[in-house]
Formats: sequence, structure tokens, C-alpha cells
Amino acid sequence: MREQIASISAQLATLQIQNNPAASLSAELWQYATESGKLTSIFDVQVPSLTVTGKLQVGLLSFDDLEASLSSLTGEITIKGDLAVTGSLKVLGSSAGKATIPANSLSLSIQNNLVSSQSAVFVSAEEAQTVGAKATESGKFVISLPASLPADLKVNWWIVN
Repeated sequence: MREQIASISAQLATLQIQNNPAASLSAELWQYATESGKLTSIFDVQVPSLTVTGKLQVGLLSFDDLEASLSSLTGEITIKGDLAVTGSLKVLGSSAGKATIPANSLSLSIQNNLVSSQSAVFVSAEEAQTVGAKATESGKFVISLPASLPADLKVNWWIVN
């Protein structure tokens, strides 16, 4: 193993920095840390092709091909631009849920801290019935029916901000 590390270090020392052939990559510019197993550089590194098996961390993002996951230490991932999903989209957590509108009621108020007055709330009944929903204030939305029903009505809801 030490021989492989020495060989890699020797190869790195003979490389030249792109656009600056006079500057060779010396030991102080590259390090292969034997304790951590990490290769580090004080310069930007460009790799034309890279295969990672296992986990890849980029800043606060973590990609794990074994778990088929993308996560962020901040707990939030923002996508600037369009998002295309091939397959199905699964919404987990408190942005989607189920509720039951009691018999003889016209509406049901739902408390949820993800709702703002700008939220879109989508509701569908589990049986053929017209339902509507509106975010009325921060932390609250109302599911409504055009007329009361003689039996309870189960609905599914989804909040989009």
C-alpha cells in the first residue's frame, strides 16, 4: 500500500498545471493523506471522467448511489430552473396528508405550519365528490364542499409553496 501511495505521489509531482507549463505540481501543492485516504489540492481540479461508487460529498450535498439518495446538511435542496421527474413523484412528510370531513359539514380547517397565504393546496376526495381548498392564513387552510354530505368524506391534500 505504501508503495502505491509513493507511486501516486511521484506521478503527481511530475504533472504540470494546465495553462502554466512552468509550474510543476510539487509535494506542497498535492497531498495524499495516508491516515484519511484523501487526495487534496490547493488548486481547482478538473476531471474529464469520474466514477464514484459509494458516497460523494460536494460541499453540504451528499450523493449516495448505494441508497439512491441526495441530501443536504441544511435539510433543504433548492432547484433553480425546471425539474423533470421520470417515473413517479412521492411527497413525504408534512406537506401532504389525509383528513376526514365529518358528515353534515361544509368545511374542515387544517393546521399546518407549511401553509402561507401564497400556498397552493390541492385536495382530492377518495370518492367522486367536488372539493376545494384555500390557504386562509399562515399555518391554516380550509377544505370545503359545495353542499354537506350525509356521510363522512375522506380527502387527500398536498401543499405546494
